[in-house]
Amino acid sequence: AKDLGFKMFAVGVGNAVEDELREIASEPVAEHYFYTADFKTINQIGKRLQKKICVEEDPCACESIVKFQTRVEGLLQALTR
Repeated sequence: AKDLGFKMFAVGVGNAVEDELREIASEPVAEHYFYTADFKTINQIGKRLQKKICVEEDPCACESIVKFQTRVEGLLQALTR
């Protein structure tokens, strides 16, 4: 996808394989890669991602992204319990 010009964001939580996630993330990696030790700060990462993604998208598309993110957060938190 990166080769086709898509911006790729990568998010790591806990024991994530950071090298692989950095490889997935678009350049500059510092702007496209996020890491958190646990799910306590995942909402902050979600807000940062939203700001980066929504600058380029229309508000309707962005709202869908936020709803998807919220659903994924809930599922991930359920898996780690």
